[in-house]
Amino acid sequence: MASEGLSRFAADLPTVERFVSLGEGDTPVMELTSLAEHIGLRRLSAKMESQNPTGSYKDRIAAMSLSLALQHGNAGWIATSSGNAGLSMAAYGTRAGMPGFLCMVASAPQEKRLALLPYAVEVVSVDGVGRAGTAQVATALMEQVRLAAAQQNLFLGITAHAFNPSGMRGVDTIGYELAE
Repeated sequence: MASEGLSRFAADLPTVERFVSLGEGDTPVMELTSLAEHIGLRRLSAKMESQNPTGSYKDRIAAMSLSLALQHGNAGWIATSSGNAGLSMAAYGTRAGMPGFLCMVASAPQEKRLALLPYAVEVVSVDGVGRAGTAQVATALMEQVRLAAAQQNLFLGITAHAFNPSGMRGVDTIGYELAE
């Protein structure tokens, strides 16, 4: 059975006319018996989010974010990333037919950059952010990205609640699936 993506939980998510989907969600649950025993729990399990289309739970955020971008009539999207979020936004942005602009940590591994090649995204490397960065540079970058989004009618697809609370609601579906 193919995944219905986030649309199955539409009543509990921000309202959109159409969900952008690549088949995210419905990831399997794996029992973590050894870890449960080691920490003294009777039972412990985890969702295998690596089974999402681009291999990350961030696909859920990207699916919701791009669905919202279409709903709001944005011209495209802009985000920051050191890898996984950028790949998710690029894949879902391409599925939505929306161009994207990604500010990627300059120290991101080459594998993360190569994975972006098939998608409709412009990538710019940003120095001074990430593990070796400073809070001042990160704050300045986020402000520049926020301003660019506002000026160019781009959806602000940063995967942090402070910048994209509605898009982050895609993560809620992990809990909904666990509750099922």
